[in-house]
Amino acid sequence: MQQAAVLLQEGEQSPPPSIVVAMKAITEALVLPSLLRHKDEDVKLLVASCISEIMRIFAPEAPYDDDVLKDIFQLIVNIFQGLNEVSSPSFPRRVNILFFFFFFLELFFIALLHQGGRRPWCKKYKVREPQSRTVRVYGDPDIVTLSDT
Repeated sequence: MQQAAVLLQEGEQSPPPSIVVAMKAITEALVLPSLLRHKDEDVKLLVASCISEIMRIFAPEAPYDDDVLKDIFQLIVNIFQGLNEVSSPSFPRRVNILFFFFFFLELFFIALLHQGGRRPWCKKYKVREPQSRTVRVYGDPDIVTLSDT
């Protein structure tokens, strides 16, 4: 899984069709319930990291349907619980996932607003626009703010 995460980081956005076909197996395997709900937190973190890279590579199109995206977002939200462990070796990976998914979520919510769609699981999370690369979680656990200081 670590090798996959490293290789996916090197992947270029909007790959040619031959690469898309080659990535199909890993794209589908990463969202299997056995991985999304794995008991080992390190495995779930690597899965989230790989999925965020796949989403980056395939952007602006998500290679997953709404039901799978719901499960992915739940995984990501659970990953964020480790952001308070700043001395953890996994902290930088968690922050990278946070930054990627913040921008993806922003686009996703904008698309929902334009479509007039409502997803009950979307109401739970409020995200403010980031101003830099420092992560700060303020008093309200439902609001994540990124700021300069």
